[in-house]
Amino acid sequence: MRPPDEEVLAGVDDDETLDLLQRLVRTPSGNPPGGEARVAELLADFLRTRGFEPRLHEIEAGRANLTAVFDTGSPGPTLMLNGHLDTMPAGPGWTTDPLGGVVRGAHVFGLGAADQKRGLAAMAVAAAAVRRAGLPLRGRLLLTGVVDEEGAGLGAGRLVEQGLHADCAVITEPTELGLVRVSNGQVNLELLVRGQSAHGSSPESGRNASEAAARVILALGEQSRRLRARVHPLIGPTTLNVGTIQGGLVISIVPAECRLTIDRRVIPGDSVDGAIADLDELLHQLRAQDPTLDVERRVMMAVPPVEVPEELPLCRIMRETTARILGRDLGYTGLRGSTDAATFQSAGIPTLIFGPGSLSKAAHRADESVPLVELHAATRILTLSVARFLT
Repeated sequence: MRPPDEEVLAGVDDDETLDLLQRLVRTPSGNPPGGEARVAELLADFLRTRGFEPRLHEIEAGRANLTAVFDTGSPGPTLMLNGHLDTMPAGPGWTTDPLGGVVRGAHVFGLGAADQKRGLAAMAVAAAAVRRAGLPLRGRLLLTGVVDEEGAGLGAGRLVEQGLHADCAVITEPTELGLVRVSNGQVNLELLVRGQSAHGSSPESGRNASEAAARVILALGEQSRRLRARVHPLIGPTTLNVGTIQGGLVISIVPAECRLTIDRRVIPGDSVDGAIADLDELLHQLRAQDPTLDVERRVMMAVPPVEVPEELPLCRIMRETTARILGRDLGYTGLRGSTDAATFQSAGIPTLIFGPGSLSKAAHRADESVPLVELHAATRILTLSVARFLT
């Protein structure tokens, strides 16, 4: 039995959502260094005054996860709504105050306006609206705000270590209201290419690590082109990118070391281990061609890809509610980036990604913003989805 839509949606207050988002933006949590505890406290105060009993869980000094539970009192599934409390630091080029949260035209501007304090605001107001409706529901709604998503994912990892349980989840990352059930994995690797230093006037007496690294980079370029043949219908091809190159001390010394970092994206159907094995095979072939090649490989980060099946009830519910609010069916889409969804998925929690704002057009850049129309639509979609899931 579906809850009455209008009765549920009547509890959504657009002014409340905007006010909360502005206060969140005005509370700094740029990572590094993080300092997300103040954002967690603000969100906790909002939820406490609306009948929730939020808890803060310190991760490090000044950094705290937040959890809050709405238990209906009737047996049923647990749905988690999640967002991250940190933002990127403010870079150059802003024409508005990064901590201003100002409304200009039809957008809200500020750090986290897109990624992802507007998701925190939308999910908090949605939870409050569902609670206000007073409908007969079952199961539990769990709200979580985590630290360090923009870093090493410490917050999500700690939730899982502490025994996090949910039957499914929604991460409120910016997706332009698209319903993401597929996202890339990511492997970051470092290669240390070793040579032998010598005086720049007699380079033949040394072994130039930067020249050896250049040969490795050319081979990686060929591998990247081959990998593009591996394509997922929702997120496109596998990618490989050489992100940084650091070699040499001064101009008149033959470089003894050169470091490369590699960003390899992994589509569903492939694996993190397979991506590492691809690189190892390439290095094996290069060493066979040049026995003097000395390369050490280190895995810096490994995040598996995520794919949630269409038949998951939450997929159907969110697709239907999105069509109900927007007046059109957007279907499903994919995200080429990686998120905390991989951490939750590894704990057995099928995780969708949905929210207002755009990663590609607004996040991690000057004058970050979110359209008000998307903010308010997302709040209604989350409200109705939660009510239907818990009915």
